[in-house]
Amino acid sequence: IIGLAYNSKILTARAFDIGGAGEADDIAQSIIYLAINGVKIINCSFGDYFKSQIVADAIKFAQSIGCVVVASSGNEGRIDPHFPSDYEGVISVGGSTEDGNVWNASNNGVNLSLIAPATNITTTDKNGNYRAITGTSFSAPYVSAAIALLLETDSSLKQNEILALLIASAQKLNPNGW
Repeated sequence: IIGLAYNSKILTARAFDIGGAGEADDIAQSIIYLAINGVKIINCSFGDYFKSQIVADAIKFAQSIGCVVVASSGNEGRIDPHFPSDYEGVISVGGSTEDGNVWNASNNGVNLSLIAPATNITTTDKNGNYRAITGTSFSAPYVSAAIALLLETDSSLKQNEILALLIASAQKLNPNGW
């Protein structure tokens, strides 16, 4: 499988253990690590309903040195605040279905920026196999890839300009915005 922004370099930071549990200080440390190592886009395909000041501060630091932070909105069909997708300045990405509709399990709310494909996403699996997966954790990378392509074209773009370009070029699925 080839990525959408195949000329991009990827730097991975592990903030979660093998069971998928992550602590706020580990997440913040990973965000800061990525930021100080020159990453332009930080994709956060995880979330929780509890705010963390240390994660919020790490995101604010990353943004202050030019990082664009993209986060999945969650998969419970809720409008409650969800973090890190609801922190200030984070591009919050919900999910759409294969036929272009809003995915009913996608979280939404006042801070949702965009939606991207979330259902039946083909990915690699164990032993060289492939499988279909679903969730907004797979929507956020589509937006991160689009941002990478925009930055390939103009590396001087700021986060507000990037978000404006993404929203202006997005297909509107309902008259209320997204």
